[in-house]
This record gives sequence, C-alpha cells and structure tokens, in this order.
Amino acid sequence: MGHILPYRNLQEGIHSFSFKLNNKFFGIIDYSEIKEGDLAVAITLNKAELFSDLDCTIEGTVDVICDRCLEPYNQEVFFSGHLNIRETENSLVHEEEETLFISSEEDVIDMSHYLYESIILNLPLRRIHPENKKGKSTCNKEMLNKIREHTQEKKNNEDTDPRWDELRKLN
Repeated sequence: MGHILPYRNLQEGIHSFSFKLNNKFFGIIDYSEIKEGDLAVAITLNKAELFSDLDCTIEGTVDVICDRCLEPYNQEVFFSGHLNIRETENSLVHEEEETLFISSEEDVIDMSHYLYESIILNLPLRRIHPENKKGKSTCNKEMLNKIREHTQEKKNNEDTDPRWDELRKLN
C-alpha cells in the first residue's frame, strides 16, 4: 500500500513518494465518515541519522453529505503540512505537535492515520453544495422546497405572547 512508507532501509537524504487515495483507502479506515474519494498524495522525506522531516501535500476530492439537503457532493480538499519524525527508545507515547515518534526498531511508517486526519481537518465545518456560476445553490431543489415549506409553516403557526405585542408596536 502506498500509505506505508519504507523507513529503516532508506539511505540518508531526500526521498519522494507519490500515490493515490481512493475508496479502498477510506474502506480500510474503520471510523471513516468518508466512503469515496480521489486524492493525490505527494510526500518528500528528508531522512537523517536520528530524525527526519516529512512534507506532505494532499489534493483532490472526497464525497461528503451536504448538511442542508443531505445529498452527497464532491468536496475539494487541499492540504500541505510538515511532520517531524523522531526515533525513540522509550516505548512511552510521546505527544508533540507536528511530531511523530517512532520506535528505533520500526521498519516502516504507516501514514494512514496522519493522511486521514489531515483530510478530515481540512474539510469545512459546514458542508454545503457549492453554488453554480450564477450564484444559485446546487442543493437538491426538492429538499430545499420542503425546508422552506416547514420553515414557513413554523413561522405562521407560532403563537405570539400577548405581553410582547405592545412592545412590537413600538418598532
């Protein structure tokens, strides 16, 4: 698999890796909320004796569910990040921002979790179909009409509190 990088047997210096992430990748991540995607990954690893630096770029699209109409759509993803890789003899889990600690006995680096988290964290918080060239929503029109209907019904059916009526007259 492309997201497993050789490490131990690499010579010191700069190494480049590139691969695709697709539906198969998202299928092996048990907790993945994404089921489909097509992304290109480019990794540059600068290996030194006790530590390494890794630069990663992820670019492509993933299928996500629209928060408004509940229909799937392609969301563009772009991520560019840097990761420090440090070897350690201590088996205790180290945590340091943008640093991956690996055992000095590790032969490979599994990038799956890092890649998945990088994709997820670069998705917008509110996922909505993009607008078309005319500035109109590309959401499912039938669902948008139902939302409008229910919103209008709710507004029309709201009982007003008579205590507030006098204050509203002041506006």
